[in-house]
Amino acid sequence: MGTPDVQLMLGHTSDTAEKQAGPSIGSVAPSEAGDMREMQFTNDLTVPLSRNSSLAKDSREAQANNSVMKTTTRTCAASGKSGAGLPLSEKKKNTSSKSLINKMLRDTSLIPDKILSFEVHLSVVTLSDVLVYTAHSSIGHEYEELLKRKLRERGVGYQTEEELRALGCDKTPDTRLDVPIGVGGRVVNWIESKASFGDRENHRSYLNDQLWSYWNRFGPGLVIYWFGYIDELNYLEDKGILVRDCFPDDIVTMDPLAVKTSGLKHL
Repeated sequence: MGTPDVQLMLGHTSDTAEKQAGPSIGSVAPSEAGDMREMQFTNDLTVPLSRNSSLAKDSREAQANNSVMKTTTRTCAASGKSGAGLPLSEKKKNTSSKSLINKMLRDTSLIPDKILSFEVHLSVVTLSDVLVYTAHSSIGHEYEELLKRKLRERGVGYQTEEELRALGCDKTPDTRLDVPIGVGGRVVNWIESKASFGDRENHRSYLNDQLWSYWNRFGPGLVIYWFGYIDELNYLEDKGILVRDCFPDDIVTMDPLAVKTSGLKHL
């Protein structure tokens, strides 16, 4: 006796009661359940999301961004400082810096918090946009290392981006040569590596964002498009920006000792 009332209070209903009351809020019809791949709960309502829907994509991107930005919050909390209250010099050293976050995205083992490291790793391998960005960055890094190896093999000294930033440079090519070299009768002070194909659009973008800044600070230089480029991009050679699709074989190196010796003889 009293059992039906108890069952209703506990949320258990009979098949007849369910048919009379209709589907409850948040429930899914059997025909819809097979098509659902992701669910989002908002105000106690269940919204089916297709894995290809824009809402699902926005949700996954937000999850990745939140996971990465937790690094800054946890680091600041551990140091007893707030991100907004850090001086400029401290902010540059903090994990909120773009370069450090990019490194952590490429190698999540660099994140000190192991739980957060695992969360970011899952986000990277799950989200297509982040995965494409990480793959592109890895390929770019690989060709930067190829450029540096070629310079070492030819005995050409250089400074890296990190070394230039440590010196206070605001615009930094991949390599700034310690001593200029000659390429095709032109002087080259720096070399920029691009793991992409050079066309008019992206070359114009690189000129405005990077190459002219390097030219203004360090003089003439060379950009290498490892996957080829259109011939039209050679029009700036006379102005000091050379374009190649591989490390040049016709480089001419200068011996600083020979210059000093000739100078002493001249005196």
